[in-house]
Amino acid sequence: MKILFVCTGNTCRSSMAEGLLKAILKERCVSRDVAVLSAGTMALPGSPAATQAITVLDETGIDISGHQANLLNAELLATADLVLTMTGVHRLQVLQLDAGAVKKVFVLGEYAGIAGDIPDPIGQPQHVYVECAQTLKQLINKSLDKFLKGCGY
Repeated sequence: MKILFVCTGNTCRSSMAEGLLKAILKERCVSRDVAVLSAGTMALPGSPAATQAITVLDETGIDISGHQANLLNAELLATADLVLTMTGVHRLQVLQLDAGAVKKVFVLGEYAGIAGDIPDPIGQPQHVYVECAQTLKQLINKSLDKFLKGCGY
């Protein structure tokens, strides 16, 4: 099974979401069963995660310092079982790439049962990254419960 997170540049929100989910899967002992990736609709491939994103997750014991941005493409989308976007606009951009993926593409908050977009922290103070990471962790935990239940866990 493969979960793909999508944002704009793949240096803040989706890179943090990828790191958070990998850590949560490890804690729950299901990391071998679920692959986690992230990509950006406008990413510059190879770009590192934002310094603030690295710092915020490092403070919780999660290392994303080796992250390299990926540009969303049809192959990444085709191999994912679940695609979670940060905003409704990202969801629309993903569906423009493959309208047939509609049954597996969701805004993260909506999939978790909490409507709304996750604002981009780029260029904001560190506390905004902390708040973003906390929101992501909450939504990811709820989403993972739903996803694993649907897979028979």
